[in-house]
Amino acid sequence: MVYLSGDIDAASIGEFQTTVEPLCKEPGSKVLLECKSLNYVNSTGFGVLFTLNRTCQQNGGVFALCTLKSKIKMLMKVLGLVELLTIYPTQEDALEAMK
Repeated sequence: MVYLSGDIDAASIGEFQTTVEPLCKEPGSKVLLECKSLNYVNSTGFGVLFTLNRTCQQNGGVFALCTLKSKIKMLMKVLGLVELLTIYPTQEDALEAMK
């Protein structure tokens, strides 16, 4: 599980991607992003989330997010990402589903 906090924006996108991408490249990995303390995601960050999801799937893994704040989830709906990414309302729900 990766705990996210603050913002995913131009200042942090590189560190975010270099931290999470190797996890997604591991065959059969289960990557869960805990987003309770995530405040903002810019358009590049949403693109990286989509790319990380695809990388995980291509390697036979699972990629999911949980505990998204309503404003971020609303933006994801507008961008059509809620249909493409796995999102759980709580950490407990995510951990149970990803067993």
